[in-house]
Amino acid sequence: MTAGNRKAPTNRLAYPRLTDTRTHAVSGLCLLALAATCCTAAPAKESETIQDVLPLEQAQDKAWFKTIHARNPAALADGFLDVTLYDGWQGHSVDPTGTRDSTQALQKAIVDARDAALVAFFPEGTYLVSDTLNCMKRGWRMVTLRRGKSKGKREVASNEKHKVIVLIGSTKGKRPLLKLRDNAPGFNNKEDPKPVVIVWNQSQPDRTSIPCKDATIAHGNGFNMVFRGIDIDIGRANPGAVGLCMTGAQGASIEDVKVNATGGFAGFYYMPGAGAGTAHIEVIGGDYGFYGAGTPCGHIVAGIFRDQTIRSIHSYGAWHIGFVGCRFVKNEAPILTLQECDWNTVGGSVFFKDCSIEITGDDPKPVIDNGLGKMVYLKDVYVKAAGHLIRDRQTDRIPCDGQWTHVREFASLPSPKSRHKSDVLVNGTRTTEPWLEVGGSVSAPPADLLSRHVWTELPSFEDADAKNVKDPDIAAKGDGKTDDTQALQKAIDAHRKVFLPKGTYRISGTLTLKKDTVFFGSTKAHAIITNDENWHPPVESPMITTVDDAEATTFLGNIQFHLCQHTPANDKVTMLHWRAGRHSMVKSTQDQKDPFERKGKTAARFYRISGNGGGRWYFWTSYQGRFRVGETSEKLRYMLIENTREPLTFYGFNPEHSGAALAEIRNAKNIDILNTKVEQGHISIEIFDSENINIIGFGGHAKSRPGRGVIEINNSRNITAWSVGGSAFKAEQKEKDFYCLVERFGGKEIPVPDALSLYKRQ
Repeated sequence: MTAGNRKAPTNRLAYPRLTDTRTHAVSGLCLLALAATCCTAAPAKESETIQDVLPLEQAQDKAWFKTIHARNPAALADGFLDVTLYDGWQGHSVDPTGTRDSTQALQKAIVDARDAALVAFFPEGTYLVSDTLNCMKRGWRMVTLRRGKSKGKREVASNEKHKVIVLIGSTKGKRPLLKLRDNAPGFNNKEDPKPVVIVWNQSQPDRTSIPCKDATIAHGNGFNMVFRGIDIDIGRANPGAVGLCMTGAQGASIEDVKVNATGGFAGFYYMPGAGAGTAHIEVIGGDYGFYGAGTPCGHIVAGIFRDQTIRSIHSYGAWHIGFVGCRFVKNEAPILTLQECDWNTVGGSVFFKDCSIEITGDDPKPVIDNGLGKMVYLKDVYVKAAGHLIRDRQTDRIPCDGQWTHVREFASLPSPKSRHKSDVLVNGTRTTEPWLEVGGSVSAPPADLLSRHVWTELPSFEDADAKNVKDPDIAAKGDGKTDDTQALQKAIDAHRKVFLPKGTYRISGTLTLKKDTVFFGSTKAHAIITNDENWHPPVESPMITTVDDAEATTFLGNIQFHLCQHTPANDKVTMLHWRAGRHSMVKSTQDQKDPFERKGKTAARFYRISGNGGGRWYFWTSYQGRFRVGETSEKLRYMLIENTREPLTFYGFNPEHSGAALAEIRNAKNIDILNTKVEQGHISIEIFDSENINIIGFGGHAKSRPGRGVIEINNSRNITAWSVGGSAFKAEQKEKDFYCLVERFGGKEIPVPDALSLYKRQ
């Protein structure tokens, strides 16, 4: 049945608790915010003072608000605004059958959801649009200053942390689909591509829209924006169309999205960067699969790119970009041509890990064109092509014979014209030759090449077995005042799958997750766990811990830790102690640390992985601290991994801002850290007595202390690090005692002042 004649869903609200007998009242925050936003016929004007919500009496259309509340009170209370409730708004439609144009009503719903700190929730269906859905996170606000020389009204920069852009599709039935109308006005110019959806952060106070090509300038404060579980079809006769254009900083992500870009310009334009990521995506057709300057240290996990007519990837950014567990299928080579970027050594470099590349035609051109001599790293890449795999600095390398070839490892060196020197350091010896290991011919790539890196499905608040902690029998408040410790632990003990709707959950003791617990929030911007200020443990005590079990399938995701450390007595409260094994997962968590003014030195290890701790960690960031030299002990660590053996992989690793070392790995094995970005800090990653550690992709504005390295490796074997340096150290290159890496092995110390293309200790 086609979208045009499909029957409308009988349950337009697509929310599982509409028939619940519980009385789930909308919180005061939701009521006030929605009244001020959903009810207005025109976009609401900015408040004249900084405040999160507007008074109820300022709403211009109370009847409409009452209609929304009457139809779906539970969804509003849990933090979700069903976009289909806007069907009929001022004569505009939200039609999930794909028959009527839904552009204007969807735009209204997205803006109102943002301003009310809610998720814009898309039930199953096809939504026809004829123009770009402009999803702007506000970066500026009109305020009234009461004192000082600047007294009066003015625009000021603002980071409204909870009022972010979050678009999520229903997990019941097929994914919702945004479909661009055929031959839509403005989507015909390849020189000025236009997106079906653009998600971005407002960079200037007078800028309320932005074209694709300029969106990267706005990524800096684009925190926690999410586009998940919604597919896009660019329609026919739209040659300049792009499916999704999205930039973003820490916490931003693109997840579970398929774009049919056939006949159009690109599936994705830009991507979220450091402490963020893109996972489980697919692009069919288009001139390009992904196009644009990668924001700092962007990466794609489990992406599929099929049948692009020009290149699968076009990246020209000042940072590296990574592909993990991705599949590329194309008729003609190349899939990627690396572009010029003279900012630093890292700029424009790329890595591929556990990827397959298939050129179905007889094109003899190299599959990856690196004629400019950027840094390229390949680890367990399987290629089937008629020509060579890579042209590196005008030399063709790794010949292919039309059969599947396994490249175990390859690392190129940047061109001698590059701004910074960057060599290969293997077992203490430096070389200017590329590193290459080829495994030879194979019958086919491993069947789990993609699946080993991504989830099968994510938990959803719509799941029938998901227990809402605000249900009457659990009765968590989430108001930021009530102690919810017992209620949350009760839910964990009695249910496998536990859902935290929008709220701030104050706890005064550690929550312990079971072997198979699935503990998740609505989004990390809206579901917050914070410690009671009167919780003063004598030893380090995490807000959440797990059982110590190698076979555990524990899941933790979509929550934010808020750490109150107003007195030294709070210093022993930490975020998370993880001891669940290789089958476990941590996804989209974040933390926020209160600034404080007091004497005393913070010494806690905020995240600890020990025992049987392992699994897959997606988009991990710990960055909002204000800990500087003098406020921290040398024992402070944002992440400590000690005495572990279970496989552990980080897809995005982003600790930032500390006067001490940021992350420490001690007596541990089998760890992959894919795509690290760091700002400031004494030492970024410190490794002791460990084995089989891989750090692939490192960038940011890191700076160590004199005489120390940003990465320090002590008495450890089977260690690999790629792209160590470049942009991270460009401002400090002139300091003679500043090192990008220091190795101590066998009684010798090797300090490396320059960037490294590849480091290995076997």
